[in-house]
Amino acid sequence: MTHLYVNSQSGLDDATGTSDHPMKTLRRALEQAQNGTIVHLATGDYSATGGEIFPLNIPAGVRVIGNPGTQGEGIRILGSGAYSGSIGSL
Repeated sequence: MTHLYVNSQSGLDDATGTSDHPMKTLRRALEQAQNGTIVHLATGDYSATGGEIFPLNIPAGVRVIGNPGTQGEGIRILGSGAYSGSIGSL
């Protein structure tokens, strides 16, 4: 199972996506993700202002989660358009 880490405040999209070198945008992580990947979002806002490009498409078999201990509190995805799917934690 592959894990990718994203931090909208301190990440860089050319980073490797490890916990020590997170990507900046959820979009970039989703481009790299394959079936079975878990994308971990750090607390923060994920928006067009921060570099996100909407709509975000989550590939089949990919999970996007926040911190299980806080149940994703403090994570905001600020986009526009239709929403389809579910958001959860481990």
